[in-house]
Amino acid sequence: MGSLAVLLAASFYGVMSPIVKGAYGEGHTFPQITFSQFFYATLFYLPFFLWRMGKVKIPIREGVWLFFVGVIGLGGTSLFYYASLQYLPASISLILLFQFVWIGLLMDRLFFKKKGSPLQLFSVLIVLLGTFFAVPLSYEGGGIYLPGFLLGLAAAVSYSFFLIGTSHISHHMEGWFRSAWMVIGAMTVIGLIFLTYVPLQELNPFGGMTKWGLLLGLLGQVFPPLLFSYGAPKIGGSLTSLLGSMELPVGLLAAFFLLKEEINLVQWMGILLIFSGILLTQLEQFINGKGQGRIPYRRKTHGENG
Repeated sequence: MGSLAVLLAASFYGVMSPIVKGAYGEGHTFPQITFSQFFYATLFYLPFFLWRMGKVKIPIREGVWLFFVGVIGLGGTSLFYYASLQYLPASISLILLFQFVWIGLLMDRLFFKKKGSPLQLFSVLIVLLGTFFAVPLSYEGGGIYLPGFLLGLAAAVSYSFFLIGTSHISHHMEGWFRSAWMVIGAMTVIGLIFLTYVPLQELNPFGGMTKWGLLLGLLGQVFPPLLFSYGAPKIGGSLTSLLGSMELPVGLLAAFFLLKEEINLVQWMGILLIFSGILLTQLEQFINGKGQGRIPYRRKTHGENG
């Protein structure tokens, strides 16, 4: 049951790209889609947040840091990722997002002076080589649009910041409360940013946007954290990371079958290399930790922070 819960959570994350593409296909805008996701996730978390607010003590410094991690990491990832989907196929945007594998190692090196192990560095080379094959210079319907490519990489940077940021947050607070704090903070800032140039009526999360906002909010910010929280402690950290990495192939298969995006043999080879690089990073954790111990930050983040 623990493994099934983690696989379901990863699958939910994987199908978000086709959902966003579906919302774009109905004429909804990037600001409306992004805001609606956080709006409905906030509606879900708000009762619990208000109920626990007076019972949970939050140091000011930790509260501020948690807020910025939510805004820059959680909110920034959605902003850049959904923006990239305006220009690129869902499969390409997802591949660019998974560059967090090496960007996170680079940020650890730059800001915390942590040296990557030889196996980690080798896995980075494999991911980069796989990306070279998986991201085509052109595709049917147009070439790789540079803004979309840069937005996809920006999403990976934001996601890396989210992972590293949550690793430096004390975990004495309940996972639900931390998730609520970050989601509500992200929604507030994103809403204020959009209101500077988007009329209020265009951010309307109701009407035709309701179904898309509910799907994105629940599948992106609510259900996966619950499932990871249930499954991860039961199966151990390394297995959680391995099963959680299924987000990549699930997302690509969803783009292939649901959006009818063409993925050629060379791209599949590149995707296989990327997936192999991810598995190598987890193999080292399995060897060093024998598959047990503390849950790695990436999947602990999903499981407890959304």
